[in-house]
Amino acid sequence: MLILAGLAIAAALVAGALHAVRQTLARLPRSNRDWVFY
Repeated sequence: MLILAGLAIAAALVAGALHAVRQTLARLPRSNRDWVFY
């Protein structure tokens, strides 16, 4: 049970981090973020 909870928390943290990174990159000029969104 604790393992599943840990995996869920880790997945949520990773998803949140990716979202934050994408929001930050969205503020950069177009040329700088094109390579991120394959």
